[in-house]
Amino acid sequence: MSNSWFKFRQFTVNQDKTAMKVCTEACIFGAWAQPGQARRILDIGAGTGLLSLMLAQRTGAIIDAVEINEAACTQAAENFQKSAWSHRLNAIHADIKEYAKNHEGEYDFIISNPPFYENHPGRDEEAENAAMHQSNLSFPDLIACVKKLLSPGGKFALLLPEPQSVSFERQAGKRGINLHVEKQLFIFNTLPGRVFRIVSLYSQTEPDGFELEEIAIRDKQNLYTRRFKELLDPYYDPAFLHKYADKETGTVISAKFEEPVDRRESAGPEI
Repeated sequence: MSNSWFKFRQFTVNQDKTAMKVCTEACIFGAWAQPGQARRILDIGAGTGLLSLMLAQRTGAIIDAVEINEAACTQAAENFQKSAWSHRLNAIHADIKEYAKNHEGEYDFIISNPPFYENHPGRDEEAENAAMHQSNLSFPDLIACVKKLLSPGGKFALLLPEPQSVSFERQAGKRGINLHVEKQLFIFNTLPGRVFRIVSLYSQTEPDGFELEEIAIRDKQNLYTRRFKELLDPYYDPAFLHKYADKETGTVISAKFEEPVDRRESAGPEI
């Protein structure tokens, strides 16, 4: 069974009403995302509200969290109300395609960790079309919404598995769309290993250069890497970040729980 809630340094995420549980890559995403001086932020497919809460902790922005699933939206609203930033956090039950029609150019920064499916056969058209939001939000739909909702100069951050990220980048780079990758973070479980998630930061103007970062969650001793601990230190309990390893097995002493199918390769923070 998954934990029904997770306690971070400055807030708690309850997750008993939604299938989209807290997971490690989402925490990395929220900690790495770079909203700059954004005054208004939009979280598309907010789920429990995790990303909105992480951004609220370190910015002074007004944050709107749009979620089509009613139970998840209710959960996010409850999590927001219990936080220190409830006056800046808004949970909105809506289909983002409908929402975008009435909020053109309102957001300086948009963040999204959409649901996705991983039982794809490869990088073909079927796999490209498999990464859908719960509202049947295809990549072209998501791109159109982001373009409509971003303010001039606004930026968009997205977390996806590697195959879907490649597909999205290809579609966003088509002539006339003008969404350009300026920075990416490759997430590994361990090094050496394969990339299993990619965080991409998109801008509306062609960047002067491209930055690529890498982060491994655990080292060869199955302990959290230094980079991971530095990145998550503002959010995770220090005692958890410095968990010791069992001398006989080399495994980290921590609570275990099952992840949803689309997050099966990672584990979330321990209470």
